[in-house]
Amino acid sequence: MKIRIKWKPPSAVKSRTQRVAQRVVFCLYLVTLALLTAALTMRFAVHGTEVQVPDVVGLPVADAVRHTAGQHLKATVADHFYSQTISAGSILSQSPAAGETVRRDWIVRLVVSLGPQKISIPNVIGLTQRDATLAIREAHLDLGNIAVLAYPAAKPGTVIAQDPPGEDHGVDRPRVSLLIAAQPD
Repeated sequence: MKIRIKWKPPSAVKSRTQRVAQRVVFCLYLVTLALLTAALTMRFAVHGTEVQVPDVVGLPVADAVRHTAGQHLKATVADHFYSQTISAGSILSQSPAAGETVRRDWIVRLVVSLGPQKISIPNVIGLTQRDATLAIREAHLDLGNIAVLAYPAAKPGTVIAQDPPGEDHGVDRPRVSLLIAAQPD
């Protein structure tokens, strides 16, 4: 009869503390892997849907809307303004500005040019201050500064000069300033 003795080298025998330590290290590894995966997923979820706003200033409205839609953005016309430099029906400005990074489906607000202003400045020289003010307001213009000057060649209370001059066209911000004749001392 042979007796068999199973002998294990001392390195193969693991104590209970070693097994617990291995399990703790393995759990820490899994938690680290889960946090790293969550961080990468959030990064792609948030930043993966960002796009750059294209430059549409100067383009016709239809082209600007098509251009923004190509970047998965929504364009809306926010306002209309007169412009001497941008032709009527083209984009005068945009918000957010070109090159900014926004999320997909962001709304890009567009301001459309009405072209140069076609209001004619009325000639109010020789009218009384009251009549000149009424004529300026009837033309949908703003009354600017009013200055008074002693001028013996004109009847007191009448307009002797205006800025911009009468019958002027293409004024960006139509504001008419007046110089009124006063009685000389």
